[in-house]
Amino acid sequence: MNLWKYILKTFLIMSLMVIFFIFSGCSDPDPRKGLTADSVNVAMSLSNKGLVLFSQDNKPVFLGTFSGVSSPRAVVIRNLTRHQIRIPYWRSPCPCIEFVETPEEIAPGEEVKVTFTVDPASYDGPIFKNLPLICEFADRETTLFIPVGFVAKSAESEPFESTLQTETGKQIEYLEYSPRDAEQYRNAGAWIFAGKNCSECNYLKANFFPQVFPKGTRIVLVDIDNRENLDLLLKLEKKLSIASPGNAPVIFYKNKLTYGADAIKQLFVSRIQ
Repeated sequence: MNLWKYILKTFLIMSLMVIFFIFSGCSDPDPRKGLTADSVNVAMSLSNKGLVLFSQDNKPVFLGTFSGVSSPRAVVIRNLTRHQIRIPYWRSPCPCIEFVETPEEIAPGEEVKVTFTVDPASYDGPIFKNLPLICEFADRETTLFIPVGFVAKSAESEPFESTLQTETGKQIEYLEYSPRDAEQYRNAGAWIFAGKNCSECNYLKANFFPQVFPKGTRIVLVDIDNRENLDLLLKLEKKLSIASPGNAPVIFYKNKLTYGADAIKQLFVSRIQ
């Protein structure tokens, strides 16, 4: 009897140890301990919620102050997980940030540098953006966001000039998107995905759309500087099987997505009188 008790006790202890090691391997060290102000800007780690990304003090990575001149910048990412992380593509939610060099994969424990150009033209004041990363690892896929910010001084910037005259009497009803009011968007004529500070989008709203849409058209404005709203665009792209998405502004019109101000203008060129 004592032998069976000993065997049972040993079995229970070994089972608990196995469970401990399994669960301890599912999460990684707090990534904030791997961040340093002068080198690593953000870090990836696994938690009980899945793959997560942390920035220094959970604040946006500050890129500096700009006075109308494009400048190169970089963000360093550290992979604290035990997994190879693949990033199929990188994209910017705003014309003000253009990626230059981006890694396709980040090995466990590796640090990589992501370089891009910041163009502050037509922006003024503090600007905050979320850069989305589609990450694939261990047969899973998740979306992470790198928060960045910069200050733009418009004194030396060229204003975004309109080349179209707004037609009087044609008014567009713009609706600010909120997930709580989804029902009111059912009959919207189009959806615009862009940041509130997007000068090209502001130009389209004030000068272009009143010429190409009938009076009273309802257009939904989705602020993709908001992380949840940007995620809405990513899900829509996945549903429509968009292989190579472009940059903002983006219009969803007649069940199709069109990227960039020039392409949006071309879409409606036949309507311009």
